[in-house]
Amino acid sequence: MSVTFLADQLADNWGRFVKVFGKGETVKGSAIVDGDTIYCITARHELLDYSDFISLERIEVKMN
Repeated sequence: MSVTFLADQLADNWGRFVKVFGKGETVKGSAIVDGDTIYCITARHELLDYSDFISLERIEVKMN
């Protein structure tokens, strides 16, 4: 699946918030899905070697 961010996604880096995904950026993701409901998504940023759970409110998901 692919995840496109509708707003910047920040992460806590030892007490300092840093942008890890930018608005409009599309990355690979994996999710726990039951029927048509997505319960949680993990997104991966290859260049930063970063992977984490992300907020469902500010993303667009496309199943590949």
